[in-house]
Parts: sequence; structure tokens; C-alpha cells
Amino acid sequence: LKINVRYIASERNGEINSLHGSAEWEEDVRQIIIREKYPQKFWKYLEIRNKDYRSSLWDKAAEEAGINPRIFAKHWKFGLEKLKEDMAITEEYNVSGSPTVIWQGRTVTDMGSLGNIKGLEGFKQNYGGAVQAAPQGQC
Repeated sequence: LKINVRYIASERNGEINSLHGSAEWEEDVRQIIIREKYPQKFWKYLEIRNKDYRSSLWDKAAEEAGINPRIFAKHWKFGLEKLKEDMAITEEYNVSGSPTVIWQGRTVTDMGSLGNIKGLEGFKQNYGGAVQAAPQGQC
């Protein structure tokens, strides 16, 4: 199973917007740069960054994941273009919230029901016999 992480943002009058403001879409661009240019470090960066996602010290997370923070300036325009591609995908599927899973053209927002979909049975989260929704939090 290959997981493609996409980002939710929009553009109006040439300005990019995210639900949680500019810090969110700027972090999206950094993650896209890592996803596309340094895919072997992507999940490690997410793991480290999510420990303190509200921190503005993203560069420390990048360094800890083995990424030189200076690469983001070099690839920023590339990252913005890729974010616009993600924006087109989220618009196509009418995605407005996170987490959302798109599986074989089907949009799923109820994470508790993922395990009921053929091919995604391994995603069933079972806690004491009851299926529960995914944890809530940062996008």
C-alpha cells in the first residue's frame, strides 16, 4: 500500500490560505519539499515535527531528521507549485478537513470506518472491541 500525503489549502487573489493560517501552509510547503526531494527522510521529519507541531522551530526538526534547513529556500518555488497541485486534488475531491482518505475514488472522512472498506481492512482500529475514530488534533 502506498500512502500519498496531500495538503489542504486554497488560493484567492494570489494569496495562499490554510485553515490555521500562513504558518500551516508554509509548513505544508516544507513537508512537500521533503516528500518530493528527500522522500527517505519524510516520515522521520513528520515524527519529529509532530512532537511539537506548534513550535516555530521547524528547522530543529529538520536538522534532527538529517535535513539541512537551507534547502527549503532553494526549493521553495518548487514546493509552492507542488502545493498548488495538492490544492487541485483536494478541490477535485471536495476535501475540506483532515484527516481525509481517498481510496479508489471514494472520499472517507470517518476514520473509524476505514477498516470496513475492501482493501483497507488492516486500518481497523480496535480498542477493547469497539472501533473508534482517529484522534483529533492538528491537521
